[in-house]
Amino acid sequence: KYLRKKTPFLYSLYDKDTLANDTSTTGNSSEDKNQLLVQIDVCSFTPRIFVMGSPFSEGIDSLRHVQAYFSNPNLQGHYKIFNFAAEHQFNIEHDLDHVENIPFNANNPCALEVIIQFCARFDAYLLQHPKNAVYLHCRTGKGRSCLLAACYLLHSGVFMSAEDAVAFVCRERTPARLDALSVPSQVRYVHYYEALLRGEPLVQYTLRVNHVRMSPIPQFSASLLHAGCCPYLSISVLTDSGETAWHPRRVFSQSPRQPRYSCESHSQVDWALSGQQVLVCGDVCLALFSGDEKMCQLYFHTAMVAGGYLAFDKAAIDLACRDDRCYSFPADFKLELFLQRVDQDLPQRTESDQEELDLMLSYGDTNIDESDDDR
Repeated sequence: KYLRKKTPFLYSLYDKDTLANDTSTTGNSSEDKNQLLVQIDVCSFTPRIFVMGSPFSEGIDSLRHVQAYFSNPNLQGHYKIFNFAAEHQFNIEHDLDHVENIPFNANNPCALEVIIQFCARFDAYLLQHPKNAVYLHCRTGKGRSCLLAACYLLHSGVFMSAEDAVAFVCRERTPARLDALSVPSQVRYVHYYEALLRGEPLVQYTLRVNHVRMSPIPQFSASLLHAGCCPYLSISVLTDSGETAWHPRRVFSQSPRQPRYSCESHSQVDWALSGQQVLVCGDVCLALFSGDEKMCQLYFHTAMVAGGYLAFDKAAIDLACRDDRCYSFPADFKLELFLQRVDQDLPQRTESDQEELDLMLSYGDTNIDESDDDR
């Protein structure tokens, strides 16, 4: 089902004569064309695969430049834009043509099933015509767009490993800056997709979360005398809304009013959940908070869990991995999950309460300064 196929990337988006003579939008040379791509924040991975940041990030003039770019006669009828931006202010479907929405929140991966469906749609469109090209769009054309680009480069056989695909999109998209694809959960999902291509079955196992352990204690207190945090845990699964979006559905949460754990007095925090019947299946997000602040989070998929134990070190945990100087998270920080496979289905939910609706809208907030980067 997930057999890797060779897609005809070697067909140029334009034939040589058209490329040499076309001056309608980009000037008289390929250098002028490349300069326009930079001006409107479009990056080419192959002649038929592009990523692009939102024109709304740079103001109305940028939108006009993007509209002019896509009005090029050589592109008419031969391009599609996949929009991954869930943020309303970066929705481009009313301003540009040929847009297909697959929205999910910044700094998060999409559901693994969405990646499978996306690569099939991507394939189908490119195979319709040798001039067809695809543009992947999110707020800055980095994290979300590069996640799906890396997966498709694996799917099409351009790269044979997730490591190489991730390295390529980072090198091409952000050669002199922070890697475009650097959120550990997003990178993990590229590796998951490689595993599917290599024959790993996507079996929707239901697991019971028996225990979660965090060690050592992170520092999320303004006081040096009482260094530590007041941690509380939230566990959610991604569920298909029946439309284009998948939303988080909370299966376990605690009150924000939790006792303080001191960095000096405590070595770890344990959540014993065996009596809570915390069942997860598919895409799972575990998030840790202290007060009103999200400390860290991570995603995993139950089909990729071998055995009943998962351990994530600091480099594999979203947000924590960015604390290079160990201001908040010690170098040996880790999260451990103790799981058990059960022969049960998740209970069905027919409607969402207001708290869960609020979660759907705000779950992408990871307390990262996104003024310059989208993940």
